[in-house]
Amino acid sequence: MRWLVTGASGFTGLHLASLIRSRGESLATPGVEGQGADAFDLTRPDLVEAFVDRFRPDIVVHLAAIASPTHPDPSAFTRVNVEGTGHLLAACARLPNPPRIVLASSATVYAPAPGMLDESSPIGPSNAYGASKWAMERHAGSYVGQLPLIIVRPFNYTGPGQDARFVVPKIVAAFRRRDPVLTLGALDVARDFSDVRDVAVDYLRLSLSAPAGTVVNLCSGRPRTIRSIVETCAHLCGWNAEIRVDPALVRPDEIPCVAGNPALLRRLTGRGHDIDLDTTLADMLAR
Repeated sequence: MRWLVTGASGFTGLHLASLIRSRGESLATPGVEGQGADAFDLTRPDLVEAFVDRFRPDIVVHLAAIASPTHPDPSAFTRVNVEGTGHLLAACARLPNPPRIVLASSATVYAPAPGMLDESSPIGPSNAYGASKWAMERHAGSYVGQLPLIIVRPFNYTGPGQDARFVVPKIVAAFRRRDPVLTLGALDVARDFSDVRDVAVDYLRLSLSAPAGTVVNLCSGRPRTIRSIVETCAHLCGWNAEIRVDPALVRPDEIPCVAGNPALLRRLTGRGHDIDLDTTLADMLAR
């Protein structure tokens, strides 16, 4: 089996690439391992087509994206997440034997709403990142019949190796340093946090067996508040920081609890998310 994983040097990609290599299968990771980042620029259709035609993958997992909602150049969301994905899909569709393709979308495509969101929940992205992922999904729809496509919508996830700009590794880093003060936003909002290692297994299993046309949430169904994450880190470290809430970090329309319904994911993969958040936090603190 020949795998192409875009974004393989990123947080999720590193974990997925490790799983694929453990199976002894061929893996192309554009921009990684000396292949040259300029050899696979999603905004350059000629480079994308040349790379895909040379490697001819059986499975593509497309993780590469502009993922930060606060990216300073909003137009980059369209160039990379929408148009760049289109270049990849077009290149794959030209192959004599088109590959199975798993596209990483996002749960931010859903309209903000409390409770458990499933795959039929209303669409209504509230930021440029979510809007670009929804536009990507719609564009991918034009390849139905040409490519076997699977679209995944991950909810929040964390784990070893995540950038400290995100809230959970920010908290973990502060406790590892034993900072006397930790400044956060809303403490009592609850979000559906999974472990990246479970998410990598999801990608692997869905790539191999999910029916073409599948749209599925990647989630645990177990929401946790930011306050509980802080308390768990304090317990694990034996250290209590002073927690300050910065009003600038609190959204005026914050949804109290958002979580995904993992029922379809469990049916498709035969498993739930095995790693609970306390274990994830302990592993992150140990590093």
